Amino acid sequence: MDLRIFTEPQQGATYDTLLTVAKDAYIHSQENRRHVGHYEDVGLSGYDPNIYRPDFERMLEDARQ
Repeated sequence: MDLRIFTEPQQGATYDTLLTVAKDAYIHSQENRRHVGHYEDVGLSGYDPNIYRPDFERMLEDARQ
């Protein structure tokens, strides 16, 4: 199984920090899981439905495959 993580830095947290937390909390605790991609739309709001977020769309497309 592939696990895809989409993050938006919260309160100054970097992607690397968020990824480390995610890996420690979940990925490393499960068998047959691996990090397969990095998806990041810096400065684009996830709350605005009118914003196109290319990495989010790429993540969804990758997940459909």
